[in-house]
Amino acid sequence: MSNPTNQPSDSNKDDTTKQIAKQTANQQPDTQKTDKADLAEDNLYAPPTTVQQPKFSFGKLVYLPRSRRLKLLPATVLSALMVFIFCYAIAHGYERLLSGQFLLGVPFFLGAWVSYFVSYQNPVSSGQIFKAICWLMLAIIIISMPILREGVICIVMASPAIFVLLLLGAFSMRWFCQKIWKSHVLHSVVLLPLLVLFMPWAEQSHTYQHQQSLVIQATPEQIWQAINHVENIEPQQFYQHSKLLPLLGVPTPKSAQTVWENGQAVRKCEWHKGIYFDEPIISQIPNQQLRWQFKFYPDSVPSGALDDHVTINGEHFKLLLGQYDITAIDPHTSKLTFTVNYRITTNINAYAGFWGKWVMKDFTTDVLDFYKRQVEALPNT
Repeated sequence: MSNPTNQPSDSNKDDTTKQIAKQTANQQPDTQKTDKADLAEDNLYAPPTTVQQPKFSFGKLVYLPRSRRLKLLPATVLSALMVFIFCYAIAHGYERLLSGQFLLGVPFFLGAWVSYFVSYQNPVSSGQIFKAICWLMLAIIIISMPILREGVICIVMASPAIFVLLLLGAFSMRWFCQKIWKSHVLHSVVLLPLLVLFMPWAEQSHTYQHQQSLVIQATPEQIWQAINHVENIEPQQFYQHSKLLPLLGVPTPKSAQTVWENGQAVRKCEWHKGIYFDEPIISQIPNQQLRWQFKFYPDSVPSGALDDHVTINGEHFKLLLGQYDITAIDPHTSKLTFTVNYRITTNINAYAGFWGKWVMKDFTTDVLDFYKRQVEALPNT
């Protein structure tokens, strides 16, 4: 028979069971506490429920995590809108391409698109943005020249403004992405190009006058004869001073003859590339003054002679009056003054007027210089 002292008593079994249960109960709160801590740790890596600004990592700006769809959506929508605006302008005629809405609005948003495209993954430096815009400007010029052909006038005149607006749009988008990045706001920004179509900028007309004088070693009679009867002008005889007009492809005068037509004196003008027009004389004082109007005909400027998108005496640019004044200084010296009045009608007159003044200054300078060389080359002058 076993020794009863070696068997655990019932009371000892009960005590052991209670002790194990107590230890288990004491460990249960620790398990729940661990579960809560794990959950809190997981929340640190969960996507934020509120919109936050970009953060800095070791002094370098980085964007918050976004899906590829959210990264590319603004650029995709913006691209589609830009194509839509361009097609809208073409559908309403090429004149629409000269409007302030198109010339100012489209480059701004195109620069913003490029800035977003090069920096949608990670922020880039200002230098990289500037370099991208320079490449874009070069691409615009290269692509535009074969498309517009003789439309180089539009390209040259619009390039400075387009480049500035591209930069303005690019750096505005860069600031926007870095400072106030909020995806729902950014996605709505891509709709802003639609405002380009509805900008309430009314076209305004402004009349300009350019006047320039030159002293010529000749008598008033000799100058009077020259301005009324000159022919067989070769292209190389003109634009001795202007660098802009040859670059723009502006043709040179070929002849100018004052004739009597339908009971009125008319100065018949021909330019190279088949351009012709009349200058009906308003008033004249022999050897002193000649004043005229400009009269163009539907076929005065053949297709391809000038930029087909800019019409002389058209909606945006119109020559009004011209005048020569001859003043005797001494028996063998005179002063010839050339005055031109013209009108510009656009909704960006400040910019168009700048180019108009530059073109007129160069043209009047070369006209006066041509007459000076012609008259002073005559014998006994």
